[in-house]
Amino acid sequence: FAERGAGIYCFSSSPSITKNIIANNRAVEYGGGILCWLSSPTISHNTITGNVSDNYGGGIWCYLYSSPMVSSNVIASNKAGSGAGIYCYHHSSPTIDGNTIENNSSYGHGGGIYCEYESDVTLINNAITGNSADYQGGGIYSYSDLTLANNTIIGNSAGETGGGIYSVNASLTIINSILRGNEASVPEDSQIYFRSNDPLEVIYCDIEGGWGEPGDENIDADPLFVDPSAGDFHLRYDSPCIDKGTAEGAPAVDFEGDQRPQGDGVDIGMDEWRLLDEDGDGMDDIWERDYFGDLSQGADGDYDGDGLSNLEEYQHGSDPTDPDTDGDGLSDYDEGYTYGTDPSEADTDGDGLSDDDEVHTHGTDPNNADTDGDGWTDGLEVDAGTDPLDPGDYPAPYVDDDNTSGPWDGTEDHPYQYIQDGID
Repeated sequence: FAERGAGIYCFSSSPSITKNIIANNRAVEYGGGILCWLSSPTISHNTITGNVSDNYGGGIWCYLYSSPMVSSNVIASNKAGSGAGIYCYHHSSPTIDGNTIENNSSYGHGGGIYCEYESDVTLINNAITGNSADYQGGGIYSYSDLTLANNTIIGNSAGETGGGIYSVNASLTIINSILRGNEASVPEDSQIYFRSNDPLEVIYCDIEGGWGEPGDENIDADPLFVDPSAGDFHLRYDSPCIDKGTAEGAPAVDFEGDQRPQGDGVDIGMDEWRLLDEDGDGMDDIWERDYFGDLSQGADGDYDGDGLSNLEEYQHGSDPTDPDTDGDGLSDYDEGYTYGTDPSEADTDGDGLSDDDEVHTHGTDPNNADTDGDGWTDGLEVDAGTDPLDPGDYPAPYVDDDNTSGPWDGTEDHPYQYIQDGID
């Protein structure tokens, strides 16, 4: 128990604070666990838990030109008026890398992290989960410039706005990060609340409810964590976040030190997916357990008898227990090796005809939506009774001068507005 810095007090110093348990300390004013004043210590591989500050910085308080490296810690279940996990104030610019910041609670702002007064904070590779604030910023509250790369921000809550991130009167940059399941009293502000004339950039992220414009390359999809209920935020082999990030601005390694990228591109979130293969058969162990229940099936086996080995099914993304994964009438083997179609998609080219119908009924190309190149998809030609193999035989275009707003492609659903367009 102390007025300030109840666990560890750093003043004008830069010690290395590593591999400690800093627990159940209480500060009346600032820094329940660790206080940094004009100090830039290395704070790594510690468990900082159960600490309390009646005012600011339950776990860590950074003040007055302090720039600590805070890495690979568990900062959990701390409490404070604001900044229950970490509080950064007055030109403090820490790098916060690879930490688990979870279940911290603030009766003011910033359950996980609070930043203000010209504190330029960088957050990379962190899991910020289950934190809460009675007012703003369940995960993060920022009144200073903030840069986030490859963070996973999940399940935080705010009594008012900014369940995931609350940022005002400062710039905010977020890349390659996951924000989902955060809650606020105003639903549209649950993931991010931003009000500022300073720059905002949110790109290559997975954000619940969506964010930005198509060119921002953000997605809105379940990231498919291995076991989020148990705090395991590794990506599964089938996660939509794999290879969907950007290398620009991404850290060189993930939260466990795995190199980025592992595949064709950088992954979104703190984890860079890599093959988990205990039995060395080239198939992801989670995939094997999903389909076979265990790791007993070998790579060369053909569980469903469709001609594709189990390893080939894994590589093609097909179901090793079903000889026709997409149910289109073509076996997975024929799709993969005879016709080059997608064994998990019944209509590979999206023309309205199944791959099997294209091959066995109409003789069209299942990988080309317009086999004869006449501007009409094979499906539309079949519906209209014209020959999808003859470029000189195509449906008469529809024209309707009431269709003033488009789109216009001459079909019954999207007729041309003018006769000349139909003639052309």
